[in-house]
Amino acid sequence: MVADSLSRVSEIEMPSPIDYKEFAKAQLLDKELLGLNSCNKSLKLNFVKDRIKKYLVPPYSGPHIALSRTPKHVTIEVEPRKQTISVDRLKPAFQLSEVKLNHVRFSV
Repeated sequence: MVADSLSRVSEIEMPSPIDYKEFAKAQLLDKELLGLNSCNKSLKLNFVKDRIKKYLVPPYSGPHIALSRTPKHVTIEVEPRKQTISVDRLKPAFQLSEVKLNHVRFSV
C-alpha cells in the first residue's frame, strides 16, 4: 500500500518554473495591450480588485473611463477621484449595445 502510494507520487510531474522575462516580453508584444495605449480616451475599462471577495461578487470594478495613458499605467476615473493603475490589472469592458425589443401580442 505504501509502496503503491510512493510510486504514484513519483509519477507526478512538478510544474516547470515560470520564466518571468519571457512572460514580460510576451506582454510587451500583446496586440490587445498595445491597442489599449493607442485608442481614444473614452475607452471603458474594468480593473481587478486585489482583495478577498464574497461569493458571487465580480473580481473587478467598472466600467471606468480612461483619462490618460502611459505604456505601463492608465489613469481612470473611479468615483469620486482619479486613480493610476498598472495595465496588468486592467481589461477592456465589453458592453453589449442596447437592444430594442419588439413586443408581439398573440390572441388566443
